[in-house]
Amino acid sequence: MKDIILELYDINALTFIKVSNNVYKIKTNDRDYALKYIEQTGLESIIEKLKLIKINDFVFPLKNNYNQYVSFYEGIGFIILPWIEEENVLLKDLKLKFFLEFLAKLHNSSFYTIKVNESFFNETYDYIANKIDKVSEDLEKYISKIERLDYKSPSQWLFLLNYPLYMQAIDKANKSLENFKEKSETKNTVRMAFTYNDFDYKHIILKEEKILGVEKIELAPPIYDVFYTFTSLNEINVDTKIYYEKYFKKFILDDYEKEWLLSLLYIPKIDEFTLDEANNIVNVTSSLNYLKNSEEIANIINKKGILEEND
Repeated sequence: MKDIILELYDINALTFIKVSNNVYKIKTNDRDYALKYIEQTGLESIIEKLKLIKINDFVFPLKNNYNQYVSFYEGIGFIILPWIEEENVLLKDLKLKFFLEFLAKLHNSSFYTIKVNESFFNETYDYIANKIDKVSEDLEKYISKIERLDYKSPSQWLFLLNYPLYMQAIDKANKSLENFKEKSETKNTVRMAFTYNDFDYKHIILKEEKILGVEKIELAPPIYDVFYTFTSLNEINVDTKIYYEKYFKKFILDDYEKEWLLSLLYIPKIDEFTLDEANNIVNVTSSLNYLKNSEEIANIINKKGILEEND
């Protein structure tokens, strides 16, 4: 592999240090690099389009001596990037602020409208309806089991006492889903944009004002990017709503997109109970925090006038 790197990039690799299953740190006399194996096709085109629309927030791969971002070795694609040391301090609030500002810019700069047939919205409706039904069934299974117990653990009491909140969330998810169905009945187009879909605080390098992970970019409805990021957070100590409010001021959702996103956000998020009571306490507490955070984001989305502001 050293010879390949030297031939393609004029980089004289001394050693390779395995960082993960698909990432290696390349040590040289001058500086360090990252070698990352990728499966994504079409990355060349995506990077060129990102640069064309002036999205320069990513740590982009180096071009090889054939003027390509993606190289191949024994049929496997890989990219070479500058190595950036992970920051010692998480600074979650600042990282989330930076990321959501980046996300709004990415979506605004790349979105376009495509025509879809009627089945697209029907399949989307069915997909979300099945998600809601599955979570609802799980909640009913948990509560039925707990109610029959003579002795209830603290986590079970916590779940039991807050069960109405879960049911309210299910009802709101179903209501938003029906609103989505109504608002999309006459639609034959949907917005698509470049989406990141890989939120992780480790991917946000504040000192460089850069985002790692350009190879995860794909074209999709932007609401899924917002939803994925939100479900990856579930923060207790970070006031997420103020950063989402700024996102929704910059990227204006259509009415059908608002209901689409709300139908997903309202769905409770809870793991299966185990024999580990400490884990169960964390599970229920995190789940209740998710309900609180999703309600706050829903209030922002539904706030009259919030989506008409431009600053």
